[in-house]
Parts: sequence; structure tokens; C-alpha cells
Amino acid sequence: MRRRPHQPIRVCLVLNAALVGGAEVVLLEMFRHLDPERFRPELVCLREEGTLADDFRRSGFEVTVFGRWSWRDLRATVALFRHFRRTRPDLVLVPHFQRAPLVLGPWFARLAGVPANVIAAHNMDLHEVGGRVLPPYVVETLRVTSALALLVPSQSRYLAEHEGVGRYPWRRVPEFVVPNGIRIPDLPSVAERLSVRRELDLDDHDVVAVQVARLTTIKGQDRLLRAVDRLGPEHPGLKAVIVGEGPQHDDLVALADELGVTDRVVFTGLRRDVPRLLAGADLGVLCSAHEGVPMSVIEQMAAGLPVVVSAVGGLPDIVTDGEEGFLVDPRDLDALCARLGELAADEELRRAMGKRARSRAERDFSIETTARAFTAMANALLPR
Repeated sequence: MRRRPHQPIRVCLVLNAALVGGAEVVLLEMFRHLDPERFRPELVCLREEGTLADDFRRSGFEVTVFGRWSWRDLRATVALFRHFRRTRPDLVLVPHFQRAPLVLGPWFARLAGVPANVIAAHNMDLHEVGGRVLPPYVVETLRVTSALALLVPSQSRYLAEHEGVGRYPWRRVPEFVVPNGIRIPDLPSVAERLSVRRELDLDDHDVVAVQVARLTTIKGQDRLLRAVDRLGPEHPGLKAVIVGEGPQHDDLVALADELGVTDRVVFTGLRRDVPRLLAGADLGVLCSAHEGVPMSVIEQMAAGLPVVVSAVGGLPDIVTDGEEGFLVDPRDLDALCARLGELAADEELRRAMGKRARSRAERDFSIETTARAFTAMANALLPR
């Protein structure tokens, strides 16, 4: 099946379900920002539509739901193949983190004659926790795929060194960087800052560090609590706002009580208004032991906050140490305390780093940048 000249490029995103996750939201926003005269996106959900499906529909994108999927359900397999043959997409896009689309999407796209298919790799650093981005059987058959879409340049090195991508000819495909991006909001006003602080019972003069992440051991909120404890004598006004929910919630609340920092920590639970909450913060934090390219840090930078983040995953690609914030070894609590203390003590430093963080987000991590990078990849794979 050849690319149809002078027609919009039909992009088919294949998911198990369109759930509310960072990658799914970025893909939806990217679709919204593609030139509608050049692209016609659609969504295929293999199992169920998920909570984001209606957002795709409201944005004018066709949504197809098979409503059933298992490895033994040949009818669903045939349905995917027939869908490709009937709708004739020009490019099939699958994420690495949903196994059925990852394994079957490229193969059936190739068998159905789709001109191009792309695997979007949304993670790295998984070797630290005994995992992989791409299963071995996907790596060994990468030649079936037209390209890999990466979030940051260092993913290429990671996939080569730890997962063997590119080691042999059949493991080599073109790679393109299509960075995560967000809608860059207006900088928060003084009134918004004061409103959030009143809601969270924070004093106007407190120095507020915010971490937005699921409450799990990997995300390291316990290290932030220990840092607040250590810095208490020198920086009693340093407060932590921990946004998110997860299995570690009760343990973290108990740790805050054990350390005696309950009055300096706010647990907000899951929030859908994170950009608004960031208006009340002075700096962003992410203490993860493992990461990909977290949207939360991009959102913090876009809000004009300096950040203190672990030097893991793709974070060194999006934060320059000493410029937009600081990078620290996630195992080094002393370094975390030192950097938090440095920012807590110096309002001018916070302001200068926050300004650079905002500029970096505007330049490199807007959703418009994401759409332009995707367009460039599609043009390279599907020349007119």
C-alpha cells in the first residue's frame, strides 16, 4: 500500500485502551496540534475505549473500539488486519508500554501494506529495576518497524547499551526524537499564588517544594521527607507539598509523623489541577530512583520553578545542572539536602533558575514542538 499523494496523512494510534496517563495525554494533545490539512489522526482501542476516548472524539478524531482482545482471540487479530486494509492508514503508531499493540501493531501494519509504522518509546532506565523498554522478541524483529520515536537523545544510547538495539542489522531502524510537550501556561499571578497557599494552609513566607508523582518507593517521596527533617533547624520555613496517590501513602504519612515534620508537609492526594497548585510553590522536586521523561518536571519548569531532580533516565536531557535547577544522585541524601538548602536560602537564585527553566520549557517542551517533531518524522518516512 503506497502513500497517497496530495491527501492528508492518516495516522492510526493503536492502544489497548485510551486511559488517562502521561503518554496518552501527550499523544492526544499532539494530535490536536497537527496541521489538520496534512494529518488525519484516528484512534483504535483493542480492548475497551478508556476514559480518554471521548476526548479524542470531541477533538474530531475517529475512534474504533474492538471491545475484545486476548492472545487467543483470532477474531480480534483478524479485525485489526481488516481495519488496516479497510481504512488504509499511512502511518501506524504504537506505544512501547502496551504489549498487544506493540507486538501485533507493526506486524499487521506491514502485512496490510501500511507504508510506515512507528514504535514510540516512552521510558528508559528500566534495567535498574530489572525491566526493559522493548521485549527481546521486539528487538529481534525491529526490521518489521519503520522507526523508533524517542523522547530524548540519550534514549538511543540506553536502548543500544542495555537492550541491544542496533547491535545487528535486523535490530536497526531509523530513530527520531519526538519530545514530550505541554501547553505552556501563562505564568501564575500573585493572586493565584496566594489563593493556593491559603487553600493548603501555607504561610506567605514559606519556601514550598512540590513533588508530583505516584506515591511509590521508586518515586522517593521518603527522601524529600527526610530532607525536610534535616533542613528544619536551618530552614524552618521549608515546606513540602506532595501531590499524588499510591500504595506508599500510609507509610509516608507515618514517616512524616515519625520524623516530626507533619506540620511542614502537605499531602494533597490525586489532583487534576496540578498547574494551578504549582502557582503556590517555589521549587519543584523529583527524588525518583528511576525515571523516563516525567511530565511533572516539564510542568514545573513551565511554571517558572527551579527544580531539584534525580540524575536518572532522561532528566539530564531536560535539566542542565546549575542552570534550570540541580541534578542529584538519588542515593545521596546529603546532596539533596544541600541543593534544597541552597535554593531555600536564596530567593534571587530561585528566581534566576526559574526564569531559565521557563525559557527552556518554552523553547524545547511545548506541545507545538512535539507536533513539529512528529511532522518532521512523518515527512521523512512518507515522502510525497
